[in-house]
Amino acid sequence: MANPDEALADVVMRTRVGQAAAFRRYDRSIKTPMNFVLDRARKQVDQDFDVYWIDGGLPELFSLTGLAKPIVGYSTRYVELLYFVRKAVVSAALDAALLQDMAERVCLRVMAEFALRDGSADWAVRAVLQSMIGETIHVADIPGTALMDMEAQPIEEAYMATWFFGLAHEVGHLRSAHPNAAQLPDNLILRALEASVAEWPHAPTSLKADVLTKAREGDPEYGLSVARLRSEAQSDIFAASVLFQAAVDIAPEVGRTFQLSDFVLETYIVLNLVILIERCQRVARMADNLDEFDAAARMEFALHPVSYAVRLRMIKFYLGQSIARIMFSATQPNAEQVEECIQLVTDIWSHMQAAALTADAGMSKAMRFALFPGERPSDLMRKFARELMRSDNTTFQLMQAEHFVKLAGSFGVESESVKVLQRIIEAQSPRRGRRK
Repeated sequence: MANPDEALADVVMRTRVGQAAAFRRYDRSIKTPMNFVLDRARKQVDQDFDVYWIDGGLPELFSLTGLAKPIVGYSTRYVELLYFVRKAVVSAALDAALLQDMAERVCLRVMAEFALRDGSADWAVRAVLQSMIGETIHVADIPGTALMDMEAQPIEEAYMATWFFGLAHEVGHLRSAHPNAAQLPDNLILRALEASVAEWPHAPTSLKADVLTKAREGDPEYGLSVARLRSEAQSDIFAASVLFQAAVDIAPEVGRTFQLSDFVLETYIVLNLVILIERCQRVARMADNLDEFDAAARMEFALHPVSYAVRLRMIKFYLGQSIARIMFSATQPNAEQVEECIQLVTDIWSHMQAAALTADAGMSKAMRFALFPGERPSDLMRKFARELMRSDNTTFQLMQAEHFVKLAGSFGVESESVKVLQRIIEAQSPRRGRRK
């Protein structure tokens, strides 16, 4: 007889991930790098939880409470997207223009997929078409293929961060929700917020002052409240601490030496990519419903970059403290020692800062497509169909379009735009067969 708690959890999961996604409880008894990380995470959490492995569906990780046993959802689509963008960011062969273009297209696809769940089918179709039209370098964004490539990579700092930072972050939310969990102090978060607001480009002084005043007032619903900032920052730090220990422990088991500087750099890369996908998700909620967002909602959206800057600053502080404990063999290093190590983290991060800014510029272009309807190109469907007819190499575009249409069906989305896209795909099937 089925366990009723597990049956309820399965129903909740199916509602969350859609009909096309396949999911299963992850077997915690087998020896894998993922369980290696989860074992260390579990030691820091005061409750047991289930991890669900999800193939297909939306690119998101999540945690769900309110069940007999909390759930952490682990999406392979999410991890694949992290991997694709990371490869581009660290590639010396990809110039800035190509990196920006690729980041823009990936962001548009992610926005389109999230928009489907929100029922914004017509906008989602426009976004996915924009992501495919005129693509000169085709990223093999085919669900499942990247996982095989990822599995073949050596188990080192990049592997651990890409596969497991997001997973550990979601477990961190379970820990933060526990009433006995230690909390980051308000003054530390406010200092990080003050420093981030001071560096907020183009914002008038009066707005900066207003933001800090509202944050200090303590309204938990405010976008930059201490409570909200603490929730994400604590989960980031939890993830970094779990991965730090896991990466140190697993290195000798796979015949390697832990590389601290590589771990620091990979933490910076993966947190930037996690934030990029989060921003895509937020934009997708707004893009087709701009008239429904009042001035307060628009302001909260404008504040998101500041919250992300706070998260990066808090991670940098955590890494600085951790390195200081190692370098100076001190349980409680002094302020000067911590500051020296924070500067070391800054120096390591600087090697990837230009690439991160370039990817962010691609994200900004995708956001402009989403938030400024009057600037969107017209007749995207016709342009896409014409491009397919004139090209002899449409395999990747068709696979991406098919994935999108299948995802739309999994959420019960019906629209004329999706039907037209489906007919374009079907019209290409005879040509695709002849090219084989």
